[in-house]
Amino acid sequence: MIRLALALAIALVAARPAAPLAQELGLSGEGPIEILADGAIEWRRNDQVVIASGNARAIRGATTVFADRLTARYRARGGTAPQPGTTQAAFGGCGEIWRLEAEGAVRIVSGSDRAEGDRAVYDLDRRVLVMTGRALRLTNGTDTVTARDALEYWVERRMAVARGAATVASPGRELTAETLGAYFLDAATAERRPS
Repeated sequence: MIRLALALAIALVAARPAAPLAQELGLSGEGPIEILADGAIEWRRNDQVVIASGNARAIRGATTVFADRLTARYRARGGTAPQPGTTQAAFGGCGEIWRLEAEGAVRIVSGSDRAEGDRAVYDLDRRVLVMTGRALRLTNGTDTVTARDALEYWVERRMAVARGAATVASPGRELTAETLGAYFLDAATAERRPS
């Protein structure tokens, strides 16, 4: 297994740390995003990109993104471009991942939350995950959202938007439409809500 944790995981952190939710599919929170792969890890310094392939994983806290290939796009911390002729881009503790792209057999897992699809793009600035491809599915415990065209997950709102032959299913209930929005509650909130 190739580990880029030596330099990259320490240096690349998400753009906006946020208070963690009980469980979420987003890579928000504090601390580095660790990039691992069984195949190869390529660092394109001039393009500010790290590409991991072959059972690639991105890990932050309790959330793991699995894919055949991961592309992490980074920039200098605070969204500023590095000065021409300098090497401050990422290493030396000043870099942040602002976009993570996953391709091939994508699975995102965090506790009882799980998302699956062929491709996923996570914009850490906007805190939005967009999945496309076949068999799009987002599961939160016993609740499942599926879609044909795209499945979005808005981290701060804990909201999913399913587009194209969308379905939201819970034990004993199912709703279908061309486009659906679903809000997920954490266990503590769900216990306080009346049935």
